[in-house]
Amino acid sequence: MYHKTQKGFSLLEVMIAIVIISILAAVGYPTYASHMAKASRSEAIGAIMTIAQRQHQYFNDAREYASTLGSSGLNMIIAKGDSFVLSGNESFVCTGADVTSCSSPTHTITLSNVDNDATPPTFTIAGVANTVGRNKDDDDLEINEKNEKTGPWKQ
Repeated sequence: MYHKTQKGFSLLEVMIAIVIISILAAVGYPTYASHMAKASRSEAIGAIMTIAQRQHQYFNDAREYASTLGSSGLNMIIAKGDSFVLSGNESFVCTGADVTSCSSPTHTITLSNVDNDATPPTFTIAGVANTVGRNKDDDDLEINEKNEKTGPWKQ
């Protein structure tokens, strides 16, 4: 007698595999998204801290804070092809060679409130989460000349 041997999977086996994969995805994706948001925030924090450190170095040399990120200030913006990027963190794109802010897909960093006539001189660097994307619900990051920080610096 001739017996057919079955090859492949039954519909029930395929459905069980799909359910297991769906459960793993439902559990794993929120964790993945959370880690990606933290990584983007860490990237913004790194850029902000680099700018703050450069501001303090600039102050030690010139006895005033720089008012721009570009060549007439901190000299942190470099040309890359047809665009300008923040030196040391090329995911932040700037609109020109001598500006006060640069943006990544998740954050915009702005150098503001530079007042060299104040005693002591002051500056503020803010990292604002973009209104769309994985960091849209983040609080703003901010640091000033005294290294006083506001926002979710540690998470």
